[in-house]
Amino acid sequence: MKIAALLSASLVVALLALPPLAQAEPPSEELGDEPSVANGIDPQVVDEPSFPDAYLKDRMRVWVGSTFAPSADFDDVELGLARPELRLRTRVPVADVLSVQLTADFRASLYDADGSGSLFADCTDCPTPSDLYAASLGVQSGYLLNRDWTLFRGDEQWALLGALYASARWEPGAFEESVSPGLSIGLGYELPGSLRIALAGRVERALDGDGVKVGPSGYLRWDPLPWLRVRNRGLGLQLEYRPNARWEVFVTGFRSSDRFRLDRRPGAPSGMTFRDRQVTVGGGLMFKIYDALRFAVEAGAIVDRQLAVDGRDDGRLDSVDGDVSPYFALRMEIRP
Repeated sequence: MKIAALLSASLVVALLALPPLAQAEPPSEELGDEPSVANGIDPQVVDEPSFPDAYLKDRMRVWVGSTFAPSADFDDVELGLARPELRLRTRVPVADVLSVQLTADFRASLYDADGSGSLFADCTDCPTPSDLYAASLGVQSGYLLNRDWTLFRGDEQWALLGALYASARWEPGAFEESVSPGLSIGLGYELPGSLRIALAGRVERALDGDGVKVGPSGYLRWDPLPWLRVRNRGLGLQLEYRPNARWEVFVTGFRSSDRFRLDRRPGAPSGMTFRDRQVTVGGGLMFKIYDALRFAVEAGAIVDRQLAVDGRDDGRLDSVDGDVSPYFALRMEIRP
């Protein structure tokens, strides 16, 4: 988080000194709106909430992309990662004061290990990760609270935000144990065209009876200038600069954590989970061919990374830290 804050602060100062080029438009709403699946009770940054809007412009979006992290050293083991993903989102205005949003996400984390040693040397029953999967399906809604009143500005919107979802992160054979239905409720504030903030709490419970989990969630998108945007990304920030209508340049720094339920193994502790926590800094650009088709490319470094295995009743079984390694990503967005 310190890395993300320092990076973003320095870049804000540098970019504020740049003059906007001709035909600049407000930054697009897409970059940074990546799917989020609740994990543990860690703070959660949610997908862009559904604010009330009777005149939605982009009622459907489809994202396809993949992230690649070449082999990184974890003691005696080198571990590579490819993460293809697919996301769909549709929005429907129900009335002037109510909107509904449906999202569906699927992601595969494909690990490739090479080395003669054991990844988790102090836990003989802890497996080296191979193919792991994540999926979620959610319904979000936003209800306008201040149709006849305001507090600070005449154009502000206060909204009651709610969501119902089901998520799963699993190793093959452990899908049923990983399914976790949940709900969230919170408050949103919007200044149309310049600021969106949402704070909420979420509650979920895995179907395997692993207890109720409670955690906070939040969202931020701020346009201090027509050609500059600051938004959340994971537990971090992303800064976006748009010099014209077709190009967008961005830099980012954030922490992410993927947690998966592992399949049962003879003699191994029950309820094992695998976690891949990363601190990432990078940047990239987005190119809009036309309104319905956009491409983005991103590259950077994973500056801090830890893999760990936990048992339901045994706590932390073992963990290992990795060296700094590069990553790059490609993404395509379709707006039918």
